[in-house]
Amino acid sequence: MADKKYQTFMKQQQAERDRDHHKMVMELLAQQAKDKAEAERAKKARANAEGMAELKRSQLEKLPQLTFEQKLAQIKLELDQIRHGTLNGKPKKRNSTFPSQMKPRDRPFRELPSSEPNAIPTTHKGSNSPSHMLKEHVPAFFWPGQPTPSGVPVWADEASNHRSGLGPLVEYDYLRKGKDWEGKCRSGRAQSPVKLVRMMARPSNGLFKAGDTQLTLRYDNVTPDQKLRMKHNGHAIVVDGEDLFGYLEAGLNKSVFNVKRLVFHAPSEHAADYSRRADGLFDMEMQIIHQKSHSVRADEVVIISVLFELQTNTNNTFLDSLEWDSMPTKAGTKRFLGSNVTLANAADWSSPYFSYIGSITKPPCAEGVRWHVVKKPAPIGTKQLERINKLFSANPKFANGEGNNRALQKWNSRPGGLTISA
Repeated sequence: MADKKYQTFMKQQQAERDRDHHKMVMELLAQQAKDKAEAERAKKARANAEGMAELKRSQLEKLPQLTFEQKLAQIKLELDQIRHGTLNGKPKKRNSTFPSQMKPRDRPFRELPSSEPNAIPTTHKGSNSPSHMLKEHVPAFFWPGQPTPSGVPVWADEASNHRSGLGPLVEYDYLRKGKDWEGKCRSGRAQSPVKLVRMMARPSNGLFKAGDTQLTLRYDNVTPDQKLRMKHNGHAIVVDGEDLFGYLEAGLNKSVFNVKRLVFHAPSEHAADYSRRADGLFDMEMQIIHQKSHSVRADEVVIISVLFELQTNTNNTFLDSLEWDSMPTKAGTKRFLGSNVTLANAADWSSPYFSYIGSITKPPCAEGVRWHVVKKPAPIGTKQLERINKLFSANPKFANGEGNNRALQKWNSRPGGLTISA
């Protein structure tokens, strides 16, 4: 009886050993199969990479050589960049008296002496002096210039037809507030607009004192005979000035940034923690786009933003001068203004203003733009606001009536941070 139990016990032990051995063999075979599959995938990946490299080499060999005219145009462009100090992103040194020492044919805009009445848009609290200048905090460095593939300025309508140099872009819209835009709009780390938080802003003249510069606005009166043009470009109401409005001077060398256009968004693109609206936005925003002379680079663009807030029983006289009630209502239409327009009347320039480095707020969303947002909102009348809202934020046929403003962007970590003038 004992022998029988012993034999049964031994058989059970042998069966368990057989099962363990079988399991170990199966795991070993599975691992070998897995290693073989990984090796095959790595081999195919290397073959694909080599094939793609060979394909690219063959495509490059098939590219046509530049014609004589193309080479000549390229040489002329490089010579022009050398002349204006923008080749390889290395600006040449200029005398601090720029632009007064430039030849008349090269001067980007007529120089206004400080005694002129129109050299007044920068007065601070308690100061009525026309020569009083705002201080602009500028970080020690900027992003590299990002000209569009066709060489047009990054803020131009034509620039939106490119995906950060990667080819044509389908006409953009605001159905998703720009969240579906490609290229730099999706991958950028210093995008605009942003929410302005007072507790987050640091005084501009207490930071990087060696980098502080003077910013002087010199805005002109535009008369009807200069044919100022207002248009509806399908995305916003735009007033094209092309150097008619005036310019600003920045830096110790008085670099000139000419006013190129005014762009209107309703509701605003920038938000602030002191807005009366629940979403932090304002009722409208006017962006005054300045471009440095002879440049199409993003880091040589300055945008001064004026926020508008609804005030009943009032009318904004600056908007009236733009013949606001007669603005174009259909995309692609335009009209010439028949009244005097003075940009110096657009805002309370004695107000503090926020500054930061951001981007263009539409494709191609090029970065390096210097933003200055006037803190104090300008008033806008009820009928004036209704006029632009009918086109955008109250028009169900335009972005489902959500407006022509891009969604707020993440702050991330950008040089200089957010500053506010004293």
